[in-house]
Amino acid sequence: MQKTIHISGMYSPNCASQIEQSLKKISGIQEAHVNFVHHKATILFDEIKIPFTKIEKTILKQGYGVIKEGEEEQANHSDQQQWKLRFFLTLLSSFFLYLLHSQIILLDIEFNTILQIFFATIALLCGSIFFVNAFRTLLPTADTLIALASGISYLYNISVAYLILDNKPGYGLADLSFLSTGLIFLFAILGKWAIQHLSTAQLNKRTSLPQEITILKEGKEMKIPIQKIVTGNFIIVQPQEILPADGTIIEGSSFVDETLINGTLVEKKKNDKVLAGSRNQTQKIIIKVESLGKETFLNKIADLKDQSQNKKNSLHTPSFLPQIPLFILLFAVLTFGYWMLTQNMHFALTPFLSVLLITTPSVFYLLAPSITFKSNAIASQKGILFTSSEILQNIKGIQTIIFEKTGVLTQGEPEVTEMHIVEGFLAKDVIKLAAIAEKKSSHPLAKAMLLVAKKAKEEIPEPEKWEALPGKGMKADYLHKRILVGSLTLMQEQGIPLTSLESEIEKLIVRGRTLVFVAVNQRILGLFGVSDPFRKDAKETIQALHALGKSVVLFTGDVQRTTEVLAKPLAIDELLCDATPEQKKNKIKELQQKGKVAIVALQKSPLLSEADLSIAFCTEGSLPSHDVILLKKELFGIVHLFHIGNSALTQLHYSFLFAFLYHVLALFLAAGILYPWTGWLLSPWIAALIMSIASFLFIWSSTHISSA
Repeated sequence: MQKTIHISGMYSPNCASQIEQSLKKISGIQEAHVNFVHHKATILFDEIKIPFTKIEKTILKQGYGVIKEGEEEQANHSDQQQWKLRFFLTLLSSFFLYLLHSQIILLDIEFNTILQIFFATIALLCGSIFFVNAFRTLLPTADTLIALASGISYLYNISVAYLILDNKPGYGLADLSFLSTGLIFLFAILGKWAIQHLSTAQLNKRTSLPQEITILKEGKEMKIPIQKIVTGNFIIVQPQEILPADGTIIEGSSFVDETLINGTLVEKKKNDKVLAGSRNQTQKIIIKVESLGKETFLNKIADLKDQSQNKKNSLHTPSFLPQIPLFILLFAVLTFGYWMLTQNMHFALTPFLSVLLITTPSVFYLLAPSITFKSNAIASQKGILFTSSEILQNIKGIQTIIFEKTGVLTQGEPEVTEMHIVEGFLAKDVIKLAAIAEKKSSHPLAKAMLLVAKKAKEEIPEPEKWEALPGKGMKADYLHKRILVGSLTLMQEQGIPLTSLESEIEKLIVRGRTLVFVAVNQRILGLFGVSDPFRKDAKETIQALHALGKSVVLFTGDVQRTTEVLAKPLAIDELLCDATPEQKKNKIKELQQKGKVAIVALQKSPLLSEADLSIAFCTEGSLPSHDVILLKKELFGIVHLFHIGNSALTQLHYSFLFAFLYHVLALFLAAGILYPWTGWLLSPWIAALIMSIASFLFIWSSTHISSA
């Protein structure tokens, strides 16, 4: 069983790592992935060996919280409110510390000192989360550095305050720097709050459906809560209202905004399918409910996004990240030692604290998840859905893109345009026999043949036996007749003579038609020419892929000459025509010797499992389990996909480079490298301010991903 747990109280990547390691040690848990950015744990476990409640208790024992399903948004809001309270209390404390430090309010020295201790302690309590996180892991982390710096600053000033209150000569208010302590906590909390806010903003939010809807019952309109809708209800949807369920329009027509589904505005009329989460735009419509709640297409998309985002991020990040806090700590100790030897302890404390505070190691862990999330969001706007966090990494290195022809490069709405019946047979009989064989097929060409039978008003009985012949056609038995419907290759393999149709075959090939033959008991009855034009954006898409350095290959069941006629304007690099499934697989393996291969096909194509990257068109209202799903009927989405992937990887590399350069420069600046020439040292509170601003800017700038 697989379950997702929403966890509260995770404030650093080390928290996620600690929970993950503890879960993996439990017998019965097969896999555990904890996502710090989305505050979720995805756990695969044997429910017989370990109850789910024990998993929850393990998390709770470590001091974290488990959020119940449905309460995630409330918990996120509560968490943000806590950070907001911490920040403003610390801001208020720092303001009073400033007044006391500047002696704007004239008080005697003892009372001033006591008030400074009081307000600094409030700031300490607000920043106690850093100490809690530091003690949880007992390892050098970003929180450890902040806790160490702020704690030392607080304790140092407490010791000075004690000497002042004890009337030790030589100590006065000028020696107190509680203001610096307060500002350290203030800007550390601000930086953490900014990161938490960005992380929370990235959490998937389900579409808000109307809480009350109007149904039509026995000719009367009634308002009921959304929870009371059942399958089969007739719902009235007014303009600008959001559809609460998946269903079929039974009355009216309107434009429907499906931006949340596939980024498009489409016209819908009677008998058309509509989806929950879409917004009705222009006219009133009445729909019959077919799917509700978690069964709606929108919720399935959201679940798929959740699953992909909850998995461990696959974008390659430097292996030295866990050692960064330890390195910074050692660098701070060396800095302290150097200035102790050349100056004194009081002087050395300033660069020591500044080194600890100016760095922001957590940013390194957040760059990849932030880039992944933004890439997913941009892809969704383009009608592209990633089913795994590994997709962005897999896009890199794709050399060849294989397209299947029917329904992929073509519009997927084939139409019988020519029909040639062998002398001695009736057209209606041939059409009926062809439809019997094709009745059990899901191939687009079969739909074209069935449409001919429907137009001829022929009743189509069920075949007694049937068998799909991959890449060739269909075989069926009916009333002692063995019916074959399919390609030229199928007829040739079966040894069926085609002499009577030779001239018609040649004419259809020249016109670029797909050939569909009908034979019964080893005798040819007729030939159908099927037209399925290429998509309008096919040429533009292939040109754009060539510009990206990709090689394009077309797989089709058509004969070579037909395909050459059709594909010539598209400038496709290589054609594989009239090939068996085995020949197609061998070709894929051959191409994979030169580099990674992506395959674009309809969602049920068996070839998709052979690809390094599988890209499927969603055509049947269900979500296929392939790497990338194209929700829009636009081929150019593939180009957007590669632009997004390339942009994400480039952004990741630049983000890590700039973060690394910042840390190198910041560390030496905080250590006082300019002091011998300028006499200037960076104050610890300014270091904390720089850290909070840098944290926000790094995460914000990392999300600049392009789709074109």
